[in-house]
Amino acid sequence: MSAGNATGPAATTVGGTPPGTASHVAAEAAARQKWGLTPLPAAPDPPAHKPVKLSTTGPVPVFAHVPTFQKVVFITVDDGLEKDPKLIVMMRDLKIAMISGQ
Repeated sequence: MSAGNATGPAATTVGGTPPGTASHVAAEAAARQKWGLTPLPAAPDPPAHKPVKLSTTGPVPVFAHVPTFQKVVFITVDDGLEKDPKLIVMMRDLKIAMISGQ
């Protein structure tokens, strides 16, 4: 499955509806309700200074350290030997950006 980023395809639509529209809000609420989740607080604005510079060309960099003084969480998913197909359905319903490394 391909993934978007904070401004990419996975974050811009829910159920094919543009963000900020009543139908988008309703689709997002329905997806959360389907999975028994409550809404998350709004994300903060991106920092003015970006300490990690990314290039749009060339090899993909590997990061061993991300310079920040803020509390940051990186989430990895290890579905192990027993794969639950509902996980992918939930990720799609909720428009959670991810890359499947299979």
